[in-house]
Amino acid sequence: LAPAITSANAATFTEGVAGTFSVIATGIPASMLSASGTLPSGVMFNESTGVLSGTPATGTAGTYAIQFTANNGVGSNAVQNFTLTVTAP
Repeated sequence: LAPAITSANAATFTEGVAGTFSVIATGIPASMLSASGTLPSGVMFNESTGVLSGTPATGTAGTYAIQFTANNGVGSNAVQNFTLTVTAP
């Protein structure tokens, strides 16, 4: 079954506050996730778990364009354009 990304295409974190967002990918076999783009300081994407998490550093408020890709070797990769918004506290 070809991969698909079924989670929302946007999330909002706040400077100085821990945030988390799970990227959900479907497909058989299970899809491997990767991310490209610039993340704010203090935030990381764990490709093993599909979790975007961390505490955005002070001064990082703004919007960040990220592209998630799911690949399981079946059909085409699933690509999602994602927007992470960081707000000031």
